[in-house]
Amino acid sequence: MEDNTQDRLRDLPRKEDEPGAEAPRREGGQSRAEDKRKSSRSSRKSAPQMVEVRPVAEPARMAPRHWGLILSVLILVLLPLVGTIVYLWTFAQDQYASTTGFTVRQEETGSASDLLGGLARLTGGGGSTTDTDVLHEFIRSQEIVERVNQRVDLTAHYAQHWPHDPVFSIWPGASIEQQLW
Repeated sequence: MEDNTQDRLRDLPRKEDEPGAEAPRREGGQSRAEDKRKSSRSSRKSAPQMVEVRPVAEPARMAPRHWGLILSVLILVLLPLVGTIVYLWTFAQDQYASTTGFTVRQEETGSASDLLGGLARLTGGGGSTTDTDVLHEFIRSQEIVERVNQRVDLTAHYAQHWPHDPVFSIWPGASIEQQLW
């Protein structure tokens, strides 16, 4: 394979081979081109050919698109992150959350048709509402907020830090609908 490449390179036209160009003759009446051809033929058989090594690549430089990427990461990631950290560290007040849940251990079923009604409801069919559904809707309703608000003033409790912590506190005078968020 290597010999074939060298043969093709040898057959390429050279500046000295162009028409009208006089090849300089050396002692003995041979031109440099002829001299090189002879030496390449003899060196091909005797010594391996030297490979030219290119210089090492230069260090990478920052292009304008790189600066744009760095700026977009700063604006879209780091700036909101730092803003959130500063707000939570300096302005937000410590608040604690509690979760209320319920479990219905056994639901009264009157007949076999109620069991089939439950199966129909699971598959997307109709059916009557159960105690669990009624209880779930009550917990999410305005009525429970009104009942808890009678015992504990929810608006006063969650609005006590309003001027200093507007993100995590509710505004004074919030309606029942606004408290359901």
